[in-house]
Amino acid sequence: MRTPSLPALLAALTLLFASAASRALEPAKAGEIAAELEAKEKAIQEKHGDLRQLSPEQRKAYGKELQEARVSTLQKHNTTSKEFETARLKMGRGDRAQSEEARKAWPEQQKKLAEEAKKAEAAKATKKNSGIQVQRGFDDDNPVVLDGEQPKENGVVVQRGAGSEGIEIPVGGDDAAAAASQ
Repeated sequence: MRTPSLPALLAALTLLFASAASRALEPAKAGEIAAELEAKEKAIQEKHGDLRQLSPEQRKAYGKELQEARVSTLQKHNTTSKEFETARLKMGRGDRAQSEEARKAWPEQQKKLAEEAKKAEAAKATKKNSGIQVQRGFDDDNPVVLDGEQPKENGVVVQRGAGSEGIEIPVGGDDAAAAASQ
């Protein structure tokens, strides 16, 4: 059996440590994760209320919800609980300050993202509504009007808003004279 050479061993160890180092969380990312975890835990605590008044089954459900929220958040950020806690423990003063700044800025970033999403949704809705109107069926409330044709009321073409006081003025039609006399 052949033994591995020293350069091959060094290359393997370098790859092993490089992959572990590349997976280390950046301080800003750790701060964002901490802020998201904090927000989810706060929402779950508000949902359940005072823990001292919960039954043992309710406390068990509360703990399970907290754990599920933590796992889903960490999976969303493609990390594990061990990696997250290890990165937080190994942070220096500068990294901790950067992480804390990111944690404090996270709620504002989420508000901005929510506002942008609302604006995009509103723009999408107005764009959808500003297109060609498709009319499905017709009745007295929704008559079919061809381009260039003015609506008629009882056979009389009426210009709405014409005149100095916004009076309806009959323009023509079968009963124009009868409508003018009324």
